[in-house]
Amino acid sequence: MIIVKTYRGHIRNWEELCERLGIDLTLSREEREHEILIKAYQTWGMRDGRSYARNVCICSVG
Repeated sequence: MIIVKTYRGHIRNWEELCERLGIDLTLSREEREHEILIKAYQTWGMRDGRSYARNVCICSVG
């Protein structure tokens, strides 16, 4: 299970990512970006201890 604790920013290529990840384009920006972060990490995330999340930058804040 992936939990997004905090996110600040704007995903500029959200339309392309929504199409690639199967995310509803009619969601609010907040809901849409939350789904993008989760599904992108599930799709391109950690494999064999290495990060493959190239389409989304997940950075720690704080």
